Amino acid sequence: MKITFIRHGEAVKVELCTMEEDKKRPLTPRGREIVRERFQKLRNLLGSEKKEIWTSPLVRARQTAEILSKTINIPITLEDFLVVANSEDLRKALDVRKDLNLHLFIVTHEPFISDFLREITGERILVHTGDIFTIDLYDMENYKGQILLDECFDSSRKE
Repeated sequence: MKITFIRHGEAVKVELCTMEEDKKRPLTPRGREIVRERFQKLRNLLGSEKKEIWTSPLVRARQTAEILSKTINIPITLEDFLVVANSEDLRKALDVRKDLNLHLFIVTHEPFISDFLREITGERILVHTGDIFTIDLYDMENYKGQILLDECFDSSRKE
């Protein structure tokens, strides 16, 4: 199974906002443009396997997923657990989907992406808005994998 983790694009900044206000923050025009450009590049690298997009329902993640959906012509599934996801929640969801011919795109937030990447690959990686990481989850029983694509455009991200 391939999993592409995508951190939502750059969102409007709000000083000292409540959690409810944070949920509603949209992408900036710059954030939209950056993810659109990255998704165009990503589209050219995709194989023929079955594809699904799961996204956090927060506005900035949903808007990022919508741009991806339009770019690769795949529908979106909103997954509430991706708002404050942890590895255990994702493992439970993946256990139902043990399809080695699936390419799953997950649009979500930090620190979940960097935590899960470290768990699966052993690498500590800083993940910024708009970053894209594709992993090959080659051992679904023990959740081990390797990074196939690192579209963070900044080689200084590894700690």
